[in-house]
Amino acid sequence: MEIVDIFHFKKKKIEYDKLTNVEKLLNMQNKKLINENISLSQNIDLNFLDEVYRQKFAVGKKNEKLLIIK
Repeated sequence: MEIVDIFHFKKKKIEYDKLTNVEKLLNMQNKKLINENISLSQNIDLNFLDEVYRQKFAVGKKNEKLLIIK
């Protein structure tokens, strides 16, 4: 019985560790979304808006250099 109990304990420990990692990830995502929401609603941060626009509407590939000709 002891070997079976140890096996079940290790299995539950692995499952617990996975769930705590998911919880940490979800908490980080929640904090990020809260900060973004505050930046877009209460005190509008123009630098943050510029960064979001560049991420969403950027044309080209990452690390691609653009030449602006006037």
